[in-house]
Formats: sequence, structure tokens, C-alpha cells
Amino acid sequence: MSSNSAKEVQATDDHQADAVARRWLASLFDLPSPLNSKSFNRTDALLLSLIGLVALASSLPFFYAAQGQMPEAGDLVIHWPRMLAFDETLRSGVYVPRWLGGMNGGYGAATTLFYAPLLYYAVSAAHALIGDWPKALEAVIALAALGSGVALYACARTLCSRAASAVAALLYVLSPYHLIDLYHRGALAELLAFVWMPLVMLAFAKTAERFRAPAVACGALAYALLILTHPPTAYLFTLAFASFILFYAIQAKGWQPLVNGLAMIALGGAVAAFYALPAVIEKPLVNQSITDLFYQRMGFITELLAGNRFEQLIGAIAITMALSWVAFSWLAGGPAPDSDEAATRRRHFAAWKLVGALSLLLLLPLARPLVGALPGMAAVAFVWRWLAIAMLAMALLGGAAIDALLAGVRHSGFMAQADSRRQKARPVVWAVVVALLMMGSLIFSIVAAARASNLRIAFVAPAENFEQDFTPTGTPSVYELPRGKTCEFVMASPQNEARLIEWQPERRVIETTSPTGGVLHLYSLMYPGWSATLDGLPVTIETHPQLKTMLIGIGPGHQRLTLTFNDTRTRRVAGRISLAALGVIAVMLLASRLRHQIRRTHRRAARD
Repeated sequence: MSSNSAKEVQATDDHQADAVARRWLASLFDLPSPLNSKSFNRTDALLLSLIGLVALASSLPFFYAAQGQMPEAGDLVIHWPRMLAFDETLRSGVYVPRWLGGMNGGYGAATTLFYAPLLYYAVSAAHALIGDWPKALEAVIALAALGSGVALYACARTLCSRAASAVAALLYVLSPYHLIDLYHRGALAELLAFVWMPLVMLAFAKTAERFRAPAVACGALAYALLILTHPPTAYLFTLAFASFILFYAIQAKGWQPLVNGLAMIALGGAVAAFYALPAVIEKPLVNQSITDLFYQRMGFITELLAGNRFEQLIGAIAITMALSWVAFSWLAGGPAPDSDEAATRRRHFAAWKLVGALSLLLLLPLARPLVGALPGMAAVAFVWRWLAIAMLAMALLGGAAIDALLAGVRHSGFMAQADSRRQKARPVVWAVVVALLMMGSLIFSIVAAARASNLRIAFVAPAENFEQDFTPTGTPSVYELPRGKTCEFVMASPQNEARLIEWQPERRVIETTSPTGGVLHLYSLMYPGWSATLDGLPVTIETHPQLKTMLIGIGPGHQRLTLTFNDTRTRRVAGRISLAALGVIAVMLLASRLRHQIRRTHRRAARD
């Protein structure tokens, strides 16, 4: 009798364990219903923890690759002096640094008036907390990797199951292009940009069918952060996003998705106007070598495959993505939709197929006339930067492919009875193909990152901070400018004296003494925004014809000269546009919050 009771208890326990397992599998593989559901449970937390661990494991080894030290990487030697000069300007009390006075041995440069500043803000904040520059970089890049995985998971979760969303996030953070950006290129700003693209798409997914003010506002903020992080990626993403929302609206046969998407772009662009508008308008005023590189070698697939080792690696990544696009697109199609939610998913993934295809087609030499005709493409520098957009498309299509495979397995009879062996075998074959593609891509990523030629060489901070880019147009080589000088009278005499009293990145104070007056030469590059006062009265700044430095007429006697770098009218207008856009976003969020509270109050009153 007791034996039978024990068996019954064991059977009950087994049944309960089986039920728990079934519920967990259901939560793992079931599609979100309704779409954009806010449900979050322990399975999500577990998957996000896994994604976070993989993201950190993919980025942190870089910082210890050179015998426990941070190695050299392509752009790191460029970012290092910029971030130090940016931090110096921040500490001087300038909260929107546009002129980095510490660059070029004190001659300065308008670096962050043109180069997006968000990366340097992040590194300066991390340094303020940690106190060590390499560790600050490590913290920022680790958070960028973590944020990329979480953002992609959240984006994919609006359309895919939890398991498929996790696979999509892992494909994103472990993409060959993603890892190459860190281990080969040291493209720190582009790595941070990978956080914001999925968040813009997440916002659009939530507002695709009807206007939702919070989603539009948050999408606009994410888009603004993308612009403030890496304008080349933002430019390509804008083209891709415009194509995406247009194609989605055509499929939906309605204008609402297009209007909502364009609202995010317009509002986000306005938020970033304080940086982007002066950068575009004042571009002819500075030297920028990166645009010259574009016309010399655009970086099409044929050029990549015939180029150096790094270019061949980029070409191999493009081919890998093209193969993935074929497989994922085929699988993501699925059967004809049988519900509104299925139709919405189908529209999203069809648009991603289009974006992925366009991103890869623009790498072909046949696209040269189109690429050359696109305004602003020279600032992108390399056509192969479209791989950043392709990477996003491949990750989301990979998630869709996983869900399609699971649906095929269920339909074929592995979870129900099947009608034929062919139906049973087809999803297995495709599952093997997809698994091989994903594993091959992962192995390729790891091997390519590990074989970076610079990993064994420890990074050495550059002793000088000279950079020709972002100096005023016509400036001679910054390496040939006179060294060790701050200010002096052009016609020197024993009675003329000029003493530097205060030096700040965007401020100078000089005391002069001269019996007859003269012209004072300041060894700082002249750029629009610099103004001078002599004993409180404004004076004109002339530009040295050869050096492009400052020349100021000084009267006789003892006088105090003050120079400050101020915003021009264009910059002030751009700043007001950004403030107005932030005000609009604040009103949208507040109004949405108030509507939500009013509706909740009405529902409670109705129940009572």
C-alpha cells in the first residue's frame, strides 16, 4: 500500500516537473502576444544575464591582450589626445567644448565642433569615477557591448520569441564586424553607436501601427544620441531607416508608420542640432582629410578583396553576411500570415530583408554612381561602413529565422504527427544550415579578432597631441608651427612686454606693457568664435596670413587683453533648436503620463 502511495507521489512530482518544464519552454519559444507586450519574467532576466556575460567576454579581453595591457588599435592613438584635451576643457568649466585649446601644442583645434562629442563625455565621466584613463576606456567599451546586447534583445523581443531574441542579440554582439571594430580598428565611437540603432527600431516597433507619444519621444532621443555618437553611422542608418519605414508603410497601406518614423527623425535631429547644424554649416572652414580618402578609395567589395590584409578581412565579412542574408531571408518568410500580429511581423521582417539587401548591394561597384550622387557620403569615408547596418539587419533576421525554424519543426510532426518524411526532414536540414552559418560566423569572429596584428603591442600614449584635421582651412602643417611660444609683440623691443596671466582651453588673459603700442602675436589658431577685449573694450582680431594665428593691435601703456571662445550666431540658433526640441519631448512625455493617470482614475471610478 505504502509502495503504491510512493509511486503516486513520484508520478505527481514528475507530472508537476514536466508541467514546469513545459511552461518554461513555452515562455522561451512563444511569440509575444500581443505585439509589444510589456511582460518581463525570470526567463528574460536569465537570458539577459547570458547576453551580458557574452558581451563582456567579447570586449574585455581586448584591454589585456598585450601582456596584460591595452594593445594598440587603429584609431586609439587618435582618440587618446582628443579625450585628454576634451576633459581638460570640461574641467575648465566649459560644458559644451567646441574648441580644444590643448590640441596641437596649445594652438588648438575645433575638434569637437565637428567630431561627435558623446564618446568623450562618456570617457570623461568614467575617468572622473575611476581615475585611470585605460580603465575608463575599458568601462565605456564594456558598457557599450553590454548595452548593444540588451538593446538588440529588447528590439527583437517586440517581434520574436525570447529564445530567438537572445540568439539575435548574440549574433549582434558577436558579429565579425562588431568585434573587428574593437580589436582591429579601435573605432570606439562606432562601437557606442551600436547601442542606439536597436533602440530607434524598438521605438518604431512600438509606434508602427498607431501613434504613441512616449515611443516617438524615446525614439527621437535614441536617434539624437546616435548622431551625437557617430555621424557616419547615423547618416547610413538614416538612409536605411527611411527606406525601412517607407517600405513598411507601403505594405501596411497606410501613412501612419511613415509619419511616426519621420517624426522620430525630425525630432531627434532637432535635439542634436546644437552639434550637427554648426558641424554641417562650418565644415568648409576646417581641414578634414577623411573626405579626401573617400574619393581616393571608396571601399567597394572588389577593392576590398584585392586590397591589404585588413581590407580582405572586411571583404570576407561582407561575403559572410551575404550568405547569412540568403539563408535567414528564406527562412524568415514563413507561411502566409493568419492574424494581424503575424501580418505585422511579416511586414517588419520584409522591411529588414530590404534593408539588408540594400546595405550589401551598395558594396558592389555597380552602385558607384548612386553612392557618388548621395550628398554627404564623403563624410562616411568608406562604403563598407554599410556593414554596420547589414549587421543589425542580419541579427534581427536571424531571430526571425529561429522562430520560423521552430514553427516548421512543430508543423512537421516533431511535436505533432506529420504526413511525410520529407516534411520532417526539411526543417532539420534548414536547422543544420542555420546552425552551421551561425557557428561559422562565430568562429570567424573569434579567429579574426584574435589575429589582429596589433594585439601583442602594448599601447603607448602619444607624447604629442598634433592633428591636422579640424584646424582652420589654410593652416600650415601643425608639426611645422613655432614651438614653445604663447604671445609676443611683432616688432619686439626692450620696452614691449607681454605676459600670459591665464591660459584656459577657451580663454586667455594677457597683460601688455608698451610705450608706443604695436601688434601682439598670439600663437593660437584663429577660428570664428574667438573674441577679444582690451581693458573691457572689444578689439578686432586679425589672422596671420601664413600661420593662421591671431594678431591684435595694442595701444600704448599698460593694458589687459582677454580672449574668449564664444558661440557664433549659428551655434546659438542651433542650441535654441535643441532646447525647443527637448521641450517638445518633455511635453509629449508629460501629456502621455497625465492621460494615463486620468484613464486609470476613470477605470477605478467605474469599478467602484
